[in-house]
Amino acid sequence: MNRMLGIAAGIGLGMISATPSIAQTAGAPADTSATHTVATVGDVQFFAGIRLWANEWDFSSLSARRAVDPSNPSNVVLRDEVVSDVSDVKFVPMPTFGARYGNFLGSITYFVPTSYSVKGVLSRDVKRSELDVTAGYFVLPSLLLSIGYKHAKVDRLIEGLDSGQDISAILLGLSASAPLSDRLSLYGNFAYGLGRQKSDSPDPRGKDRYSSTYAIGEVGLSYRILEGRAGMFVKSLTGSIGYRAQSYTTKDVGLGTYAMANPNVPIATTTRDVQTSTNGVVVALVASF
Repeated sequence: MNRMLGIAAGIGLGMISATPSIAQTAGAPADTSATHTVATVGDVQFFAGIRLWANEWDFSSLSARRAVDPSNPSNVVLRDEVVSDVSDVKFVPMPTFGARYGNFLGSITYFVPTSYSVKGVLSRDVKRSELDVTAGYFVLPSLLLSIGYKHAKVDRLIEGLDSGQDISAILLGLSASAPLSDRLSLYGNFAYGLGRQKSDSPDPRGKDRYSSTYAIGEVGLSYRILEGRAGMFVKSLTGSIGYRAQSYTTKDVGLGTYAMANPNVPIATTTRDVQTSTNGVVVALVASF
C-alpha cells in the first residue's frame, strides 16, 4: 500500500552565468575574462541556446509496510516508510533565452516535460517539468550574483493516488569563472533557495503544503567557438561541458502508523525531512546576437 508523500526533486536552475560576449542560463559556462566586453552601456545583447542534461533522479515515495507495534509486540501495524529508487538516465533539453544590458543579465529557461522510469517504486513513469526566470548583476567582470524564481510540476509521486506536486521557489545564485587560455575557461556555479510545495493529496496529518530547500552546484569548462566580426548576425558562439548536482529537501513530511483493521485512519504520526537529488553531465551551446 502506498500513501501520499510531499517529495519532488526539482531541476531549479536558480542562477545565471555569462561570458563577456554571451549570456547563459544557470549552471552554464561563465567566461568572464575582462579582456572581452559584451556591450557598451545603452546596448542590449540577446542570446539563445540549448542545454542538454544527461541526468538521473533519485526518486522517493512513501509505502505503508507491516511492522511490529513497539508498544505492543504482539500487535502488527502498518507504518509509512520512505522508499527510493534511482531513475533511468534521461537526456533533457532545456532551451534558454535572455538578454544583457551593461552589468544586468536576465534569462528564461524551460525544462521540457520529461518522463522518468522508477520501476523500483512506481509501476508507471513520472513526468516533471520546470520554468525558471532569473536576473543577475555582475559585481565583478568574472563574478555574477543572481536571484531567480522557479516553478516546477511533478505529475505523480505515489502509486494509485492523485499525488501531483506543484513547487514555487526563490533561489540566490553565485557564478564565477577563471580563464585557462584565450578561449577556454573554467566555471563554477552555486545556488541555494527556499520553496513551497503543494500536494494534490494531504499527508496523514491532513497537511498538503510543505516548506522546502534547494542546493545546486555545477562545475565545468567553456570554450568560445566563434567570435563574430562587426556586422555579423551571430556575435559569438560558446560551447560547454560540466557536471551538475542538485539536492532538494522537503521539510516535515508526515508519516503515519495505522491499525491493520483500519488502514485509512492513522493511530499515530511522526515527521521527517526527505531529501532527493538529480545529477549528471550537462552540455550547452549558446549564441549571442
